[in-house]
Amino acid sequence: MKPAVLLGGGLLAVALGWAVFGGPPRGEPAPAGAPTAVTPPPAAPARAAAPGLAPSAASAAFAPVLGRGSLAGTELDGDWAWPGQGGLRPSAGLRRRFDHLLSRQGELPLAALQAELARLARAELPPHAADEVLALWGRYLALQQHPWRTHVHPRRPETWRPALAERQQVRRQHLGPAWAAAFYADEERELSATIVALESGQAAPAAPEPTPPLHPQAAEREAAVQAEWEAWERRLAQARAELVRLQAAPELSATQRHAAAERLIAERFQGTEAVRARALLGLPPP
Repeated sequence: MKPAVLLGGGLLAVALGWAVFGGPPRGEPAPAGAPTAVTPPPAAPARAAAPGLAPSAASAAFAPVLGRGSLAGTELDGDWAWPGQGGLRPSAGLRRRFDHLLSRQGELPLAALQAELARLARAELPPHAADEVLALWGRYLALQQHPWRTHVHPRRPETWRPALAERQQVRRQHLGPAWAAAFYADEERELSATIVALESGQAAPAAPEPTPPLHPQAAEREAAVQAEWEAWERRLAQARAELVRLQAAPELSATQRHAAAERLIAERFQGTEAVRARALLGLPPP
């Protein structure tokens, strides 16, 4: 494989945002063949879909926890994308704020992160702007949970363009053209230029300077973390396939499907993993 092709694959993996809340595109099997049409999602509500987002006793209970762990002593990255009057102004700063908060997944339930976002937004923004932030948060989560039909093969450049096209379309369906452009335009532009260069036989953008090799212990830890991500993605993909099978089983009633889905989650996920899996699989809280 030529270095240019390998570089293009690496850029693509970064830009397409694999796995929920920013994981790498590994461990997920990719079907062969041309991509199928993407079904538009239902129209997003004007307000955040989940009730109870206002500051509450639950949010206060989580506040001490948010001050510890991987983000202890830090402030949320990005900004509210609010110019000081009127509505929000589409900006990548709000995506950075969402992603910074979502990086706590695995340490805290998604409901806790959502409650903290609501508490901060309502404390720092006028009500209408806070409502816009929370509604956009809901649409951003739905985008993260979207089951992509077109998968990327890093060693098969012919898969890159259709994968990018699907992601561009779905991002605009979930977020609207203005917010999708604010959140992803730079990544998409860079990636599209790389694809065009490779398809035309031109040299891809120069690779960055090589970094020093990792210390053996750091390399071992990195490999362990990667293995954990791959195992998680396999488990999630298997659970999603099983839920699809249950939904299509004509012999099951709605009550039986619900009970089977609950058993599936209880058997395969524990603790905060179960909360995260429910969010990614589109299941309501128990």
